[in-house]
Amino acid sequence: MTSRAGVLLGALLLATAAVALAGCQDEPPRDAAGVVVPGTDASVTEGNKAFLLVPAGRIDVTVGDPITGDLPASEVTDDRIHRPPEGGSFVPVEWSHDPFALPPDLAVVGLWPEPTEMSLLVDGASYPLGSPYDVPAVGGTVDSLVSVLYVAVPTRPKSVRVGASYDGVTQTLDPVSGRLGPDAAAPLYHPVRRFRVDACPERGWTIHDSTTHGRSTADADVAGSAIRVDCHVGVARQVPYLPGVGWARTGYTWLVVPYRVQARADGAAVDSVRAVITLDGARPSAMLDRTGRRRSPAATVAFADTLGIRAGVAGRLDLTVHVHLAGGSTDTTKGTLTGHALLRLVP
Repeated sequence: MTSRAGVLLGALLLATAAVALAGCQDEPPRDAAGVVVPGTDASVTEGNKAFLLVPAGRIDVTVGDPITGDLPASEVTDDRIHRPPEGGSFVPVEWSHDPFALPPDLAVVGLWPEPTEMSLLVDGASYPLGSPYDVPAVGGTVDSLVSVLYVAVPTRPKSVRVGASYDGVTQTLDPVSGRLGPDAAAPLYHPVRRFRVDACPERGWTIHDSTTHGRSTADADVAGSAIRVDCHVGVARQVPYLPGVGWARTGYTWLVVPYRVQARADGAAVDSVRAVITLDGARPSAMLDRTGRRRSPAATVAFADTLGIRAGVAGRLDLTVHVHLAGGSTDTTKGTLTGHALLRLVP
């Protein structure tokens, strides 16, 4: 080889190396496992579609096939090329949230839902995704600005599931089969059980005080005053979750019971009325709502579901009403009268 040819070959090799080095320097670094890259609105993920339910509504999820190549800048929000981990891939996830998908009996969260913390479960590792909706200070939900995510994982996955945690309870979803992991959220996927409650009796109330000695009548003549108690207990229903109270035990539900009471007296003024309701002797676990007036209280309460109700055996509500009478213009107290009514739950 002549010296001129050697010089030309050396120059060619140097130029080739420089081009290769420049190419390496321009190549972006690889994303670490667990990095979540937000996709653009134009991104559409084709893959396995499934859904899950939370107290804040329905979440639809699509999990696409792993991507072993680079993500183009046009498909991500930061306008940068993203490379998967060495030997790894990106798992595309698309989600959407419908806050109005639950039937009315299960839509109990009102204006103050909790966020649903989602995660991607890949070959035993968990990668947080955030929530598909936000909860603004004014209440309700606002869908997340990002609906497509690319999750960097260290391998080409063999097993992919989706996790969803709401107020301490986590569901797992297999996007291929749509199968859900068992937990306290299972009743969300079944029809709500409702119970009709016996009508409050027009007669049969037992009014106790020192003058009636337990006379059983709806219109008890107490100290010259005819007392009448009217009540209404609405349809009772079983729900798995209550805001501010949380999830019922796995396999059980909360029993929600609304009621209202009113008392009238001829010849005396009713100063106040207080009602106490129990289920098979147990007091309510929570007061969900209290309305009405001093003389006509109304409330919605929740009981921890009992094994009897769970097994379909009708329970019994005991409604106790305390009527406090005032004594005319001098406002002297005539006494407090107590009445009871036993009401059956009818499946």
